[in-house]
Amino acid sequence: EAGVQVANAFAAEFERLGVRTMLSTEAKELIMDGDTVVGVKVEGPDGAQELRAKAVVLATGDFSKDRDMMA
Repeated sequence: EAGVQVANAFAAEFERLGVRTMLSTEAKELIMDGDTVVGVKVEGPDGAQELRAKAVVLATGDFSKDRDMMA
């Protein structure tokens, strides 16, 4: 399926760049510095963590099952 192909392409590029990917992890709270997101508090298989980074990307789900969006 298209969604799997896109996810695999992202995963390969993330690995090449050394980007940390966390699956089965719930974002509980964004960590803000004024109007800027500087991290996220998460809870997942490794327990609760506070992660800070230069950039934060939040992603969930896909649209591969939505026929209208795939048209």
